[in-house]
Amino acid sequence: MQHDIRAGGSPQWREVPLHTVAATCGILKVSPPTAYKMGRDGRLAFKRLGNRTMVTTASIIEYLASAQDWTPSTRATAARQAKLRVVQ
Repeated sequence: MQHDIRAGGSPQWREVPLHTVAATCGILKVSPPTAYKMGRDGRLAFKRLGNRTMVTTASIIEYLASAQDWTPSTRATAARQAKLRVVQ
């Protein structure tokens, strides 16, 4: 049975060695042009399988592992507070 990862299918996507570009886009929540750009930039590894372009699962996992922690900035809150002080 084949799962459609784009539709939120298989949670076991890590067990498959290669993914189509469309499936990769579903996993990473990016567009196909962005996925191809990531390949050109060396962030994803592409393989040719017959006439299909595939992405290695290892490169997807490596890319996800490289994500940096993010904390929202307080700049917007500070700017709103400063604006309120000016108006009052």
